[in-house]
Amino acid sequence: MGVLKSMNIDLVTGDISGAPEEFSLEVGSLTAGNEKVSYDVFLPMYSRGPNTAFLKGAPELLDARGAIKVNESLQSTGRGQIFAVGVGDNKVAFIGFAKLDAQWKDVTNNVKAYLEGKELKKHKEGMPGMTHPPVVVVGNSMNGKGAWAGIDCSVLPAPLKCCCCCGMGGFPFCPPPCCWPCCHPCCVGYCGGKPEGAGPSAFVGPMAFKTAGLHFKGIGEAPKQQTM
Repeated sequence: MGVLKSMNIDLVTGDISGAPEEFSLEVGSLTAGNEKVSYDVFLPMYSRGPNTAFLKGAPELLDARGAIKVNESLQSTGRGQIFAVGVGDNKVAFIGFAKLDAQWKDVTNNVKAYLEGKELKKHKEGMPGMTHPPVVVVGNSMNGKGAWAGIDCSVLPAPLKCCCCCGMGGFPFCPPPCCWPCCHPCCVGYCGGKPEGAGPSAFVGPMAFKTAGLHFKGIGEAPKQQTM
């Protein structure tokens, strides 16, 4: 709470009602708990369920949450020619690269097997020990200033746990100085401190782009500025 207040961010808790279904650039208001909140711009930066609205008309395809009903091979139980990655009703701790990487690899193999008339393989959850997102970010910054991030080292894979001294944060000089050109000095916290703050924040910002290079062939080029 102290970090949020220092960034002039007010936190309002409670169920939300009256909010637009999509982003809005017009002035409006909504209700959060028992408090009415006015806004100039509404950006729903939270999970709103699977992005499957375009499939609502298909019978026996979606559950009440909008997730695709799938079997243990991530194949739709209602439409065998449909497979789900990140939008299925299979039990998964959270939706993130750690889980999606295994899903799209299994689905790719199962789609091929389906087309060849072969038996499908059961999906195995990626990184089952990661029971929740390991990083929480407040704000956005490429250099760590004006933002905050916290890392839960307990759910990281073993090699990454070593980088943060098995949860001891930045003690001593974690990761080692030889790694600093690739990640960031004190990217898991300052010496002797917790794995949170400006150090992890400066590390998380660029990682959004580095991760895309690890899992995909980059994320393309920035669009050219149009004439105003």
